[in-house]
Amino acid sequence: MVWQRLAVSSWNKEEGPPRSGDEVTVKDEKAGEARSAGSFWARVTAGPERAAGSAVDTYGAVDAAGASQTVAGLQLRQQIFVYQVRAAATGDKKYDR
Repeated sequence: MVWQRLAVSSWNKEEGPPRSGDEVTVKDEKAGEARSAGSFWARVTAGPERAAGSAVDTYGAVDAAGASQTVAGLQLRQQIFVYQVRAAATGDKKYDR
């Protein structure tokens, strides 16, 4: 049996920039918070960039429809999946998985 889950530690992370090509959810809540309306999947295409006098990094992103936009780094939740595998064996090998 193989299954995947989101890594909560990466989802809640606010430090360390995502890299170009990373999959993210934009405008989403942290794990355990109420669900955020208006969130969407995107792929990071550029960044980080910081405007003069600003304390916020921004990133270029492309959503599932192919629309490009610029979003603040604090609005990004990185999607890192952890894969787990479980296997079993029996003495008669009839039900091995």
